[in-house]
Amino acid sequence: MSDPLSASGSPPCWICGDPADSDEHKFKRSDMVTRYGTNWPPVQQPFVFRGDGRWIRIQGPNSGQNLYRDMLCKPCNNARTKPFDLAYERFSTWVLANAATLCDRTEIDFGEVFGDSYPEETIQLLCYFVKSLGCRIVDAGAEPPSALRRILTTPNIIDTTPFRVTFGINDFWHRVDPSGHIVGKGELIRWPDSSAEAGFSWSETLGYLEIYHWYDVVWHPFPYGGDVMTGPLRSVRLAHYDPFPSEPAATMAGVADSL
Repeated sequence: MSDPLSASGSPPCWICGDPADSDEHKFKRSDMVTRYGTNWPPVQQPFVFRGDGRWIRIQGPNSGQNLYRDMLCKPCNNARTKPFDLAYERFSTWVLANAATLCDRTEIDFGEVFGDSYPEETIQLLCYFVKSLGCRIVDAGAEPPSALRRILTTPNIIDTTPFRVTFGINDFWHRVDPSGHIVGKGELIRWPDSSAEAGFSWSETLGYLEIYHWYDVVWHPFPYGGDVMTGPLRSVRLAHYDPFPSEPAATMAGVADSL
């Protein structure tokens, strides 16, 4: 990153610029505990698929392999972004609870996820994804776009453009583990163009739901289809994507059983 160390010798919090003294989970702790429990004997340590296509095993929810070190300051991590984390936890819990039928749905109804508070909580959910993408960009050694900071620090924001999200069902991961316990991250892609800041795309896997992050990248239509989300919506259409249409789930059974 181009930002210098703060006066304290710590790297700056990428959101506000104060000294970063708080770690952030790469894979949300609530996701790991809900799906795998709190105590993981070696034989039950979950596999996590990395953005480079390889997998690792994580020893516990707070394992160093699962942390972005000194990424944020405590006020940003514990107060400013707490509502975003809580909205994501509600969403993630709903995704896991509906794993048996999610693959057959054509849309996500946020009224079902959040109830009457969906206008506020869908924005908070989007802000969580902004935070997640920003942390991944910093971890890659790149400068996070200024608009990501603006989104997270603007009170009562109602539009996250140029950050956008689309959702899709990964039919291959559904064949591998229809129980919805898989978590993963895709490859971070930088899109150079003529603008002052580059665009980025990335994805996160929650069960067999793919969450596609797009910063300053626009497609007509977006890959795999699905509705584009930048603000409070009651529902979004789901895309369907099968990266390995001829690959049977049985070839991955050993891995799936260990997830």
